[in-house]
Amino acid sequence: MAGVDRALTRVETAALLAVAQDHAFGQSAGAQLRAVVIGQRLAAAAGLDSAERATTWWTSALRFLGCTGHAFESAVVFGDEIDLRSRALRADSANPTDEERYYHDHLDPSVNTWDQGRLPSWMQEQAQENNT
Repeated sequence: MAGVDRALTRVETAALLAVAQDHAFGQSAGAQLRAVVIGQRLAAAAGLDSAERATTWWTSALRFLGCTGHAFESAVVFGDEIDLRSRALRADSANPTDEERYYHDHLDPSVNTWDQGRLPSWMQEQAQENNT
C-alpha cells in the first residue's frame, strides 16, 4: 500500500470536522455540509463578495465545532447528550420558555437541583466527582 503523498488542506480538514459534527449532533450524514451549500447559495443570492462568501463557508462548516466541549457534563445531567443535542436542534430556541421546558423535560430524574442558579454549579460538582 502506497503512503499518502500530500497533506490535507484546511478545507478538507474542515469538511471532515463538519462530518464529525453530524455524528455529535445525531444528524444524518452530510447535514452539516448541506448547510454549507445552502449558506453559499444564500450568500451568492445576496450578492456577497468573495471574502464574505468565504466567511459564510467557514462559519457554516464549523458552526457547531465547540458545542460538544461540555458533552461529559451534559451526559451527567441529561443522560444521552447526543440525543439531547439532536432534539435540541428541533426546539424553538427563540422561545426561552420552550427552551427551558425542553431541557427540564430531559433532565435526569435523580437531579433535583433545577433552579437557574444551582444547576451549573451542580454540573461542575458532578463532573469533578466523576473525574476523580
